[in-house]
Amino acid sequence: MKKLLLLLIITMLLNGCRYIHVKNEYLNAKEAQPLEIPAGLDAPSTTSELDVPKARSNNSLDISKKMPPPEMPIRTKQSLKGDVRIENVGGYPVLSVKTEEEYMWQALSDLEIPNWSTKVKNQENCMVTLHYTDVEAQERENAGFFKKLFTRDSMYSDYSGDYKLKCEKTGSLVTTKFSKIDGSKAKTFLADNVMNALFKEFD
Repeated sequence: MKKLLLLLIITMLLNGCRYIHVKNEYLNAKEAQPLEIPAGLDAPSTTSELDVPKARSNNSLDISKKMPPPEMPIRTKQSLKGDVRIENVGGYPVLSVKTEEEYMWQALSDLEIPNWSTKVKNQENCMVTLHYTDVEAQERENAGFFKKLFTRDSMYSDYSGDYKLKCEKTGSLVTTKFSKIDGSKAKTFLADNVMNALFKEFD
């Protein structure tokens, strides 16, 4: 009996689905008029692609031209007691030490730095002429054909040459200035190399 009732209910439910009407109004829809774009305006994009503008740059880089790296500022430093300092004076490195000129001269005379050699010692003017040998430049010059072929030698400079250290007594301080032999500014990395070695003599 229960099975008969269950079968009857299922039959009634299935028959009831015939009376459910689904409206398909979109089948009778009419095509809308095309979009009219006013004069002077662009039509909207009908694709899903994003319009990414092309990047523009005013900077032009030609690696074939020799472009030296930007010059870094002179590194300043001071001892814990404050009696030994490296200062940037108008772009020149200047070592200031509370000492006597004879001790500064002794430090200049005994200065030993890799790739540097002493050419002239002038105690009367408290000046030492140093010569720097740019080992990397020499290695590039002596490199084989294939190594030169795959390097940009035009991007490098040979900094070999003569430089000077000039000291003078100013009150209780003795100051020593580093520059090229003609008095112009030397490259920062060369100045740091020499002045840090001299700084260690008094620190």
